Amino acid sequence: MTATWAIGMDGGGTKIAALCRSSDESSPLRRSESGPCNIAAMEPAAAAENAVKCVTQLNIAPDNVGAVVIGVAGYSAVQRRRRFTELLQATFPAAIVEVFSDFQIAHSGAFPDGVGVIVIAGTGSVAYGVNPIGESAIVGGYGYLIDDSGTGYGLGRQVLVGAGKTFDGIAGCDLLTALFIAKTGIRTREDLIAAIYGGSLDRASVASLAPLVTEAANGGDAYANSLLMHAGGALARLAQSTISGLFSQPESVQVAKIGSVWQAGHELNSVFESSLLRSCTSVRIVSPALTPVEGALLRAQKTLAGCS
Repeated sequence: MTATWAIGMDGGGTKIAALCRSSDESSPLRRSESGPCNIAAMEPAAAAENAVKCVTQLNIAPDNVGAVVIGVAGYSAVQRRRRFTELLQATFPAAIVEVFSDFQIAHSGAFPDGVGVIVIAGTGSVAYGVNPIGESAIVGGYGYLIDDSGTGYGLGRQVLVGAGKTFDGIAGCDLLTALFIAKTGIRTREDLIAAIYGGSLDRASVASLAPLVTEAANGGDAYANSLLMHAGGALARLAQSTISGLFSQPESVQVAKIGSVWQAGHELNSVFESSLLRSCTSVRIVSPALTPVEGALLRAQKTLAGCS
């Protein structure tokens, strides 16, 4: 009997990760990675090509794929999402192809039973929750031009602000700026302005500066420490708003933290947890049960099972 494959994918701004499982239970789980898959920042054809590469690398014939679930960055770009879905469906004609937001598959991984709130803090930030009767809510996620508090981009942007203050002789963030200079080689206000507005410090480059804030805070930089505390409070407000819209207090609510910014240090996490618990006393902060790509695969397997 020809094996039928369920494929889950997590498509982000830098890479796409895939997990594939066959209906033949003796077949091992297969994993692969390919290039970026942000459908708002790249052409749908290029994003779809990277998704297909993940399957090609694993030597799975397209006709043997029964379900594809992919969470993508840039999901809100409706026309691009529609085209991206069409391209995948054409490549996997026998499959049910479902495209979700990256936060939806992250939620599926964090809470396999479907109930709880996730707070994602990476390059961007968003909170997403589902309550016991299936109602959902999203808070934040407007993108870096509007909504950069509690994000890698937001922290990186404040590194640039601190560098500008130091170059202007305003005290308070000398250690953070010294780390910035060591990383980038930017030593003057003229160099800083040229890098920002000349394009060499693009969105991804700015977000990559976020770990400098943690390093400076650990070294006693008061400005860096204040940035982490502010980020923690901003992320708590995302969670608070999501919880209040979905759950009745004192109903117990599980909250999972997802994303690289949560590794920023004690100050950020401490402020997040204390702020959240002051307004939502029944909250339990938990670790995600599964990764986002595992959440996508779980959805794909459920889709495939429903068709059998």
